[in-house]
Amino acid sequence: MAPRAFVALLVVAAFALGGCDLFDRYFGAPPKAPLPGDRQAILGAESKLEPDSRIADVAVEIPPPVPNAAWPQPGGLPAHAMPHLSVAGIGVAWRVSIGAGASRDGRVTGTPVVADGRVYVLDASTRLTAVDAASGARIWSIDIEAENSRSSGGGGGVAVVGGTVYAATGQAQIVAVDAASGKETWRTTLTAPFRAGPTVANNRVFAISADNQIHALEAPNGRKLWSGAGITESAGLFGTSSPAVEGTSVVATFSSGEIFAMRADNGRAVWNDSLSGLLRTDAISALADVRGLPVIERGVVYAISHGGRMAAIDLRTGARIWEQGVGSLYSPWIAGDFLFVTTVEGEVVALRKRDGRIRWVSALDRYTDPQRKRGRIVWTGPTLVGGRLIVFGSHGQAVTLSPATGAVMERLRMPGGVTLPPAVADQAMYVVTDDGDLVALR
Repeated sequence: MAPRAFVALLVVAAFALGGCDLFDRYFGAPPKAPLPGDRQAILGAESKLEPDSRIADVAVEIPPPVPNAAWPQPGGLPAHAMPHLSVAGIGVAWRVSIGAGASRDGRVTGTPVVADGRVYVLDASTRLTAVDAASGARIWSIDIEAENSRSSGGGGGVAVVGGTVYAATGQAQIVAVDAASGKETWRTTLTAPFRAGPTVANNRVFAISADNQIHALEAPNGRKLWSGAGITESAGLFGTSSPAVEGTSVVATFSSGEIFAMRADNGRAVWNDSLSGLLRTDAISALADVRGLPVIERGVVYAISHGGRMAAIDLRTGARIWEQGVGSLYSPWIAGDFLFVTTVEGEVVALRKRDGRIRWVSALDRYTDPQRKRGRIVWTGPTLVGGRLIVFGSHGQAVTLSPATGAVMERLRMPGGVTLPPAVADQAMYVVTDDGDLVALR
């Protein structure tokens, strides 16, 4: 066959394989009528949360608020399940600097803790401060930086139990300090920096390091008892979770999306699960990090990942009770038959506790400049206090919502951006701003 004839044959074949669309494009044939139906992208599409019509008539009822005298560790109690709490108000009562805030060197990653009329908090440069809860007066402030350290490492957090403050630091150490005087009693070096406070229960200290290991120490002396490891991740969010402890069980979550239930006495794994695996097309949303604290309530573990999976798991057997496509950086708050969560998409959602069905969804502002979609807002919480849900924003505002409907009740100006949940104790809330200020609201 002649070369020109061969080329012509290839062109004809190409048109035949391409179908009519190719002829239409180059020869101006009238376009075909589109197929009926709605078109939706199947790659990169995020499921939009919607209320479940099957529970549209179910009322969201919450128990009455109760007072609590202390908030001694991350999540309030070792199991991280706090009731509906009472507060005297949500106006700024006092404000005091605790030291270094967010910078290139690190961030404040530990929530404040409250006990015996004092608030304890760790700043971004490993300075531990005790403040009078009533007045905001500084009682003592000490630098617990490791010897020969070239940098603070950033991050960490505290718990206060039995007159001792336990600080997990960004320099891979856990330090015990006398709560009354600020005098150090022991110090233990572990495998990697800590980005959240420890959990203290049954005379043991439990903490998760940035290399996805959980460590258990003896509370009186810091002696290492055991450690357990999850899958090491090359990338993750800045910050870690704090373990949840209930009876003889400890539940740890990792940046890999893994959840482990272990025996508190020896670290033996009882079961494990994972909240990773959902399809994501961008690097950030693909992170399965479980940074929100797991919550144990009435024998059920509630855990949520950044990557868009939330699950209720039987604490004893590890069996899944339900799963929902919700992602968050923060713990759910449980009250009555419902739980409330703030999503990574800037929504507050109410879900029925027994089956995960969504009762209502309330959308918050996502950007400080919504027209240009600039200034992404991070919302914390929610926290259930005084008959309302309150969420704090990284742009220096707080919003209260109705637990029954999700309707916005009030917008409040804060003295700085807030990206950590508050502590609630003795009719007041205590929050740390990104600038390194401790603020009392009452």
